[in-house]
Amino acid sequence: MILERSAEGLTARLAPRGAGRFAGAGFLAVWLAFWAVGEAFAIAFLARGAWWLLTGRPIGTGGGGPGWGSALALGAFLSVWLAFWTLGGVLAGRELLRLLWSEHRLIAGPRGLERRERIGPFVSRRLIPRGTPLRLYLLERPGALMADAAGERIELTRLGSPAEREELRRALATELVLPEEPAEADEPAELPRGWELRIDPEGGRVLVRDLDARRKQAVTMAVLTALAGAGTTALAIASRTDDGALVPAAMAAALTTGFAWLQFRLARTHLEWRLESGRLALRRRGPAGATELFAAGSLEIAESRDDDGDAWYELVALAPGAAAEGAAVTRPRSRRERRTVLREIHDPGAVRALGAWLARETQLPLADRTTREARSRDLAALKQQLAASGRFGAWVARQLEGRG
Repeated sequence: MILERSAEGLTARLAPRGAGRFAGAGFLAVWLAFWAVGEAFAIAFLARGAWWLLTGRPIGTGGGGPGWGSALALGAFLSVWLAFWTLGGVLAGRELLRLLWSEHRLIAGPRGLERRERIGPFVSRRLIPRGTPLRLYLLERPGALMADAAGERIELTRLGSPAEREELRRALATELVLPEEPAEADEPAELPRGWELRIDPEGGRVLVRDLDARRKQAVTMAVLTALAGAGTTALAIASRTDDGALVPAAMAAALTTGFAWLQFRLARTHLEWRLESGRLALRRRGPAGATELFAAGSLEIAESRDDDGDAWYELVALAPGAAAEGAAVTRPRSRRERRTVLREIHDPGAVRALGAWLARETQLPLADRTTREARSRDLAALKQQLAASGRFGAWVARQLEGRG
């Protein structure tokens, strides 16, 4: 990391380093060579098929081609495969450039905090203007330097060592005159980005998540439904003269039906949390009104680890009586007893903020089991339970006590 003062302000420059990245780059280079062969083969095959469909004459042969139904089914499959294959190649090429030819530049100056990322010849910029509520912090895993700008989480960089990223965080915070980090349990009680408070047709307050994104998903699904429907129609017509098109036509019809059902769910229904005093209800709203699916009497913030060791933070709504007061590690598993409100990886900030906001608005009790103090209490309670469970449990409790 190079930290210097320039005409733009305090500037930090970070680039990939270490010999290990060349091994990854070598693997990606070999993979991209095979990717190019597959890409060329698929494009050539589709071009030959398109020429045959348009002219009725296969390229390079004098005989007839396959039936219409078989050709359309194979062309549709290969087109979908080619789209994902192309995307994979683009992402792999980007990662290769990131390993060999990239740089992150963070500038704290009069305009605010600017992030410039160069990957090969491509440069992207992101400016967080001065005056924007800003918090800088490090994720425990994978250790990225993050910015919370007015509720929006932005990854600044993962480059450099953990000590360098911590030094950079302190330097940027000092330059931008940012307040000290809040304590774990002192997250602000405000709605995270992507959530919206609305008034439902019945006059109550409901919390919904990112309906704009849901509408975009509905439009995308409508396009896919139309394309699948067109393919189904073409295959159905072809099946009148080509028996080989019957099975592809039936499969395409099933796919079209599934797409249409998903498009209806996305466009005409959504989940909402109704806020009441002492109660939080999950409902599905559709054309005929709202149907209640679950009612909560308390809230809990829990932490779990996946197989890769990544930390997941989850805000859970618990049914009345699902968790005893002060229980150490109560984790009801039935959907009748718990529903997830929000689940995030690595960073508990949005989960804690939403939990605090819901607890304030509904007057429901909130148990945050992810703070250091809560984990210590849970461990102490677990040791007591083990000690009282028998000789083996007492032995395990002593081992935990020795490690603690």
